[in-house]
Amino acid sequence: AAKQNCPELLQAFSKYQSEKMLKQHMKNSYDDHTRIKTIHDHHSSEKL
Repeated sequence: AAKQNCPELLQAFSKYQSEKMLKQHMKNSYDDHTRIKTIHDHHSSEKL
C-alpha cells in the first residue's frame, strides 16, 4: 500500500523542495542586490 502512495508523496515532496529552493533563490538574489547596492553606495560616498 505504501508503494502506491509513493508517486503522490514524491510529487508533493518535489513541489515542496522546488518551492523551498525558489524562496531561497529569491532571498539570495535579494541579499546580493542589497549587498551590491551597499557596496555601490559606499564607493559613491568615497568619491565625494
